[in-house]
Amino acid sequence: MRAVQPAAERVVAARAAPEAPKPAVAAPQPPAHPLAAPAATARAPAAATPADAAARATRAAAARPATAAATATPRAPTATGDEGLHDIRLRQIYAKYVETKRSVNESTANVTYERLASSLRSQADKLRAAHPNRRVDYEVIVKDGKTLLKPILR
Repeated sequence: MRAVQPAAERVVAARAAPEAPKPAVAAPQPPAHPLAAPAATARAPAAATPADAAARATRAAAARPATAAATATPRAPTATGDEGLHDIRLRQIYAKYVETKRSVNESTANVTYERLASSLRSQADKLRAAHPNRRVDYEVIVKDGKTLLKPILR
């Protein structure tokens, strides 16, 4: 059984015991807003020679992860010229679609360029098969509060 210390001895013992140093812990920072400008960072000194600059650029490029958009190859135009949806037009449609969805407070979490482009190309191929002498384009519209892509035959 443990002996009980008188209160006066406990106070003296507590004062006599040295405090352990507390580790320095930085206060948690709130996450940066996704649209906020990046914080200023220290810049590397200017390269002494063009070879140094080229080596630094090569190392920086190797350190960055490749994105799907950067590695994707644009779709080549078809032999007849006006017949397919080109990558530039598809990117315009995608940008307008996402902008419109956000303006009516719809989620854009599941909207990717690759999926949208694949879907539009397959739908355009089917429409071209049914209407061989017409071009296919798309228009972004809002109907009953929902953003839709309307095919346009020209």
